[in-house]
Amino acid sequence: MANKKRALRVYFATDIHGSDRCFRKFLAAAKVYEADALVLGGDIAGKGLVPIRSHNGSLSARVRGESVTVRVAEGERLRAEINRIGFYSVIAGEDEFERMEDDAAYLSQAFTAAIAEQVEGWCRLAEERLDSKVRCIITPGNDDPLAIDPVLKAAPRIECPEREIFRGRAGGAFVGDPGSSAERREDRRQLPQPPVWLGSRFRGRA
Repeated sequence: MANKKRALRVYFATDIHGSDRCFRKFLAAAKVYEADALVLGGDIAGKGLVPIRSHNGSLSARVRGESVTVRVAEGERLRAEINRIGFYSVIAGEDEFERMEDDAAYLSQAFTAAIAEQVEGWCRLAEERLDSKVRCIITPGNDDPLAIDPVLKAAPRIECPEREIFRGRAGGAFVGDPGSSAERREDRRQLPQPPVWLGSRFRGRA
């Protein structure tokens, strides 16, 4: 009697919101659960940007509404803690720090760039760690900026079906948004608001 073929096994996750730890666990799930495909279903961007002020050999920022100052040598630990709560960080000199505090548009650009940089790094990590037989599918969500779409599309190891058409018994539809037009889908994708550290006058998404 021939061995019965195992059914396709898919591991699905969503709403990791910029967490490096969650993305690494997502990749590790392929081996742990012997998954044939990993699917990350959107809302992968973090919640905001925390500028870290570099001055006189120390780094300072506002984290969870509290002022934190550490030595430069402890910078990676500070940034890891900021990422753990779903935020990005950028080390800035006095002038850039002040501009981020006063210029919401500049802060928003820095936030979007940080998201794209992280996603690009995640794509490289997937290529390094996943078995070649495991498919990795990532599609942006409504809280993710449009800037990550070309990053995902350009990654050789990632499948990004955003706005692609599949053919099924019921006909064609946009992946992730059946029956909707591309224009309506794009309208629901929100560009990130210009957030900064907790407790400042600028506020990010809830």
